[in-house]
Amino acid sequence: LASSYSSALAAAVEEGARAGGHELRRISLYDQNYGVKLTASERAAYFETTRPERLASDVRRALTDLSWCDSVVFVYPTWWFNVPAAL
Repeated sequence: LASSYSSALAAAVEEGARAGGHELRRISLYDQNYGVKLTASERAAYFETTRPERLASDVRRALTDLSWCDSVVFVYPTWWFNVPAAL
C-alpha cells in the first residue's frame, strides 16, 4: 500500500541510495499482485534448472534483476517476529 509504513521506508531507502549516486531497481511484490501460491505448471518446473525458458516471465525478470544488482534490500512488515507468509 502506498500509504503504509513499509512503503515509506522503501521510499526513504530509494531516496538515500539515489542521493548517494547508486543505481537501483525497486520492485514491489504488492504492486505486481504477486501470487504466493505456485501454479501446477510452476510446481512441475520447480526443479527444472536446465531450461530457464520454462520459468514464468515474472520469475525470469526477477532473476535478471537479481543478476544485475550487487546488493539487495528487503523492506517488509514484521508479523509476530517473522516475515509475512507471502515471503
